Amino acid sequence: MALHLIFVSRNSGARQRKEDFINDKIKELIMKNIVKVPLIVIGIFVAVIVSMAALKLCPPQGPWTMPPWCEGGIELPKGPSFPIIEAAGKSTVTVPYWTQGDVYLGIGDNPTYLKLEKVNEVTYKGTAKLKEGTEYYYSRGSLETKSTTTYKTTDFPKGLNAVIDWIDSNNTVSLPEFQKGITFGGMLWEPENFQYAESNLKRLSEFGVDWVLIIPEWFVDDQNGTEIYPFYASQGEFPNPTTCITPTLTDEQVRYLIRKSNELGYKVVLKPHIDPMDFCVKTGSSRGNLKPTSWDKWFESYKRFITHYAKIAEEENVDLFVVGTELDTSAMGNLQEVGAPSDAEQRWREVIADVRKFYFGKITYSESCTAELDADWRTQCHGPRDIKFWDALDYIGFEPYFGVTDKTNPTIAELKQGFDERLAVFAEPLYKQYNKKIIFTEVAFASYDGAGISALEGRKPNSVLDSQEQADLYEALFQAIQEKNYIKGMYPWAWYIRTPDDTLGWQKYSIGPSTGSDFDGKIAGQVIKKWYSKIDD
Repeated sequence: MALHLIFVSRNSGARQRKEDFINDKIKELIMKNIVKVPLIVIGIFVAVIVSMAALKLCPPQGPWTMPPWCEGGIELPKGPSFPIIEAAGKSTVTVPYWTQGDVYLGIGDNPTYLKLEKVNEVTYKGTAKLKEGTEYYYSRGSLETKSTTTYKTTDFPKGLNAVIDWIDSNNTVSLPEFQKGITFGGMLWEPENFQYAESNLKRLSEFGVDWVLIIPEWFVDDQNGTEIYPFYASQGEFPNPTTCITPTLTDEQVRYLIRKSNELGYKVVLKPHIDPMDFCVKTGSSRGNLKPTSWDKWFESYKRFITHYAKIAEEENVDLFVVGTELDTSAMGNLQEVGAPSDAEQRWREVIADVRKFYFGKITYSESCTAELDADWRTQCHGPRDIKFWDALDYIGFEPYFGVTDKTNPTIAELKQGFDERLAVFAEPLYKQYNKKIIFTEVAFASYDGAGISALEGRKPNSVLDSQEQADLYEALFQAIQEKNYIKGMYPWAWYIRTPDDTLGWQKYSIGPSTGSDFDGKIAGQVIKKWYSKIDD
């Protein structure tokens, strides 16, 4: 029995010594690597940071400080956590001109969540980070002075908004029968973009638009051409490489645009254009400076062209038809020194009579009023003044392409004064002389510094982006015309087709991404929305 006990004791001691040995080895390994593991983790972290910095990759927005290289960097996809976006980041809002006091961005029951910086009497801006899907509003400091509209961070990702009115206001803008229009597509109809016409037409309702103007275009070979013809995309390579003009919309496409516009609740203006095929290629070649070798042949061809569309307009129940646009040398007999026909007035009365044989709705003609900022500006604006057949039309189609200020940083009040003065000299006398209401069949303001000096220089080289001045010009014009009941509509130039990736077709042709007269995605678009939504027509 004793021997057995001694044997067991020795065996247990051996096992203990073995276990102690193994434990000592494990401890030794742990002690050797306890310093290496953090160093490896730190090394991996440093490698990731260096790689992100080199590639300018940025982490998703969250409660952490963003790395210094993230200005303009590529943001990694957002995960399910921390859904923070700068939806109202650098928010810019246009408010009614009767607004008094400070303006705030409000959330929930906090009407003063963010006090906005005053840019001018109708524009405020600020920066705030809001959770995705957050509803917000604007206020003048209390829940009783909220905007009549609430917004979501997903509604306007560019942070652009318009306050139509405040809930404690009862102001209206009364302009009976005012045509709240948009020039749809301009003259830039890339064949591959037509498929997106419907989705773009639907977006116009966001801006309070109720009239859509559509432009089909035919051509003459050059200034001296007499034959007016269409050139469809199916005919092959378009002869003009500049994209100032693009292939003719087919009759099926024109009818589709009219029908789809009507289906969506818009009224339609059909405004056929002609241009020399070398427009923007040859200096001075334009529709306003045509010098055909035979005016007889040119007018014969023009009648075929314009009555073709008059028939379509009647068949598709178009609401307004434009019989001609900016065809100065053909329409003004006093321009004989540059090749105009002496009997221009009579020839156009014949064109109008031919149109009325096929189209029985309202008609007009569209003419530019241009004037420079000099001592003689009151004697300019020759186009509308020199046309003598306004009495044969239902409206005077007037394009206000004149400068209104000699400043690059004018106030809205100064711009309004410029519009008031010129409309009193150029537009109102025409209304009184012919007893015809006036429609701005084309309006365009560029978005560069000094755009109010000359409205015709919409693509001035080396221009400095100034979208605020474009917005101020629209604001001033709206303020001016609300007092003038003889003005019955306007058609800003232009709404260019956006593709699904949210790019604008014109961008690849512009001198810059934003200096042109387009307004979608700029504060000017919100000014148009504000006024169109407030006008009681």
